Amino acid sequence: MEQQYKITKAQHTWLQQELAYLQTFRQQEVAQMIEEALSYGDPENNAEYDAALLEKQRLEERIAEYQKILSCARIVPEDSTQTPE
Repeated sequence: MEQQYKITKAQHTWLQQELAYLQTFRQQEVAQMIEEALSYGDPENNAEYDAALLEKQRLEERIAEYQKILSCARIVPEDSTQTPE
């Protein structure tokens, strides 16, 4: 059984906007980082290239996480997301 995420409408909207940002602007930025790092020479001994690839991996993981949350989300009223004390 898939995990279900209880989120508010505002949280859902924020996740959608953040996902759109990550899939467009941020992916372009990371692609430029990789391209620039490759211009420095051999990728085998290139710390900038390694860092750019690591950033790409983190970005892809974050995108996948947001997609999973959105696909398994259940919208709840604002007051039902509060945890009892």
